[in-house]
Amino acid sequence: TWFIANSEYFPKARFMVFNRVGQMVFQQNGLYQSWDGKDLFGITLPDASYYYVVYHDKSDEGTIIKGAVSVLK
Repeated sequence: TWFIANSEYFPKARFMVFNRVGQMVFQQNGLYQSWDGKDLFGITLPDASYYYVVYHDKSDEGTIIKGAVSVLK
């Protein structure tokens, strides 16, 4: 489970996770709830590195955080 500390301070945030070829595998708008490594259809993703983009405010994409997260079973 991926928990983002202090995410409660950004109730209008947009969270997106992509695989290595750039396909979006997870998206969430609003108050963040921990991500369990499942894709948009609820299927557990294979072990790999995934890349995330977080906008503090989904209506203002000027503030962006990017990085990587690993899924391990």
